[in-house]
Amino acid sequence: MENSYNWENSIAVGPCWNRPAGDHEWSFKPNGGITEIKLRRRVVIDSITFKSIDEKGNAESSNTFGGDAGGGTPFEFSVKDGVIVGFHGRFGIYVNTIGVYIKHSAELFRPSSQLQTVTPKEQSYNFDNPTKIWYWGSKFLDENEWNYRPNGGIVEITICYSDNEVIHALSFKNVDKNGNVECSRKFGGNGGKIKKVIKLDWPVEYFTSVSWTCETFNGFYVIQSLCFETNKNKYGPFGPTTGTYGKFSMDGVVIVGFHGYHGIYVDGLGYYVKNSTDLFGPLRSGQVVTAKVDGTILMNMDMPRPLGPWGGITGKPWDDERFPFIKQIDVHVYNGIVHAIQIQYHSADGVTVESKRHGGGGVDSTVHRIKLDESGEYISGITGFYGPIDENASYNVVRSISFYSNEGKYGPFGKEIGIFFSSPIYNGKVVGFHGRSGDYLEAIGVHMELI
Repeated sequence: MENSYNWENSIAVGPCWNRPAGDHEWSFKPNGGITEIKLRRRVVIDSITFKSIDEKGNAESSNTFGGDAGGGTPFEFSVKDGVIVGFHGRFGIYVNTIGVYIKHSAELFRPSSQLQTVTPKEQSYNFDNPTKIWYWGSKFLDENEWNYRPNGGIVEITICYSDNEVIHALSFKNVDKNGNVECSRKFGGNGGKIKKVIKLDWPVEYFTSVSWTCETFNGFYVIQSLCFETNKNKYGPFGPTTGTYGKFSMDGVVIVGFHGYHGIYVDGLGYYVKNSTDLFGPLRSGQVVTAKVDGTILMNMDMPRPLGPWGGITGKPWDDERFPFIKQIDVHVYNGIVHAIQIQYHSADGVTVESKRHGGGGVDSTVHRIKLDESGEYISGITGFYGPIDENASYNVVRSISFYSNEGKYGPFGKEIGIFFSSPIYNGKVVGFHGRSGDYLEAIGVHMELI
């Protein structure tokens, strides 16, 4: 029986090289293997061209993305245990940025697949042990904390707000495993002249992303507007959008609950998320399931790879590479800005390796030290905010950063202002950091590996 190759649902990484500008977006994602890449580069990448071959052996060439100038030196991108199956980026008269689409080799080159149809009654959903993503907005009294973590899919959200004001209240509905609809209580106050209801056809549609603005209103720093995105649609924004903007989005996760703080308004908002594979399980209606090998089913796998960096484009690039263990992290903060980061690693032979200080960090900065429990604690991800500052010629720097471990959360360090970023949730751990730095920590990314 002939092999089949799964080209669907590859992961977009980047764009993360060269300049961030460019008037036109481009993408080349063939239904087959890439056989040739031609780059033309001088000071910047002038152009890039690809050749590929499909499963029937037919060759095809892409358009030339960029201008016609030539010369320059090559560069490379490699992924452990992965296959590059496409490219994307931005171009004007030059190719300004380039990113890649990748697939895990075990998933791409799987044996012939068979279609297995599963009836709804055979489906099960695992809502146990979701990951808690911290709140944005304000925290006042612990007794004003609220949690909505249903044991079922969210089917409805009601948002109460007023024009030129803020979000006054939220309420939710979910459906349990028996098909019964459950209603939450209302979180917030009784104000809000406008009521909007979002209804989802769970499990076909589910929440994947939320963006918001925060603003001071009547002396309280609260959620001003909300915008929800699902795997199918965008809902909102609800409320005025003049305040400080932020966005929560993670690849491959589903928002399964919410939490935060409330009084007469919705003061703070956070999320409970689950990896989509863990939530939905291996069997869904109409899913293609691979053939059995030695009595087991080959399923999708998360791929160890560099992620990010998130932040600005100035400063010098740095990369600590990968180490078996992270021992300690020092975060230098001054005036609400992350100036520098320095990490201690354990090498494979047990030697402590200290990185350079990535960034500035003067005598006035406060050093926040994270010491991990060497008996088994590891960093599982990072979140933070980046934005422009006057001291850096209005270029972006990391304004705030938080570290998540398998035992808890460290941070936030710095002021949570600007654009939110987050490393995706994977069944893995952070084994190194990379980024850009000058007088500040301008950008940061992570190296991940499976556990």
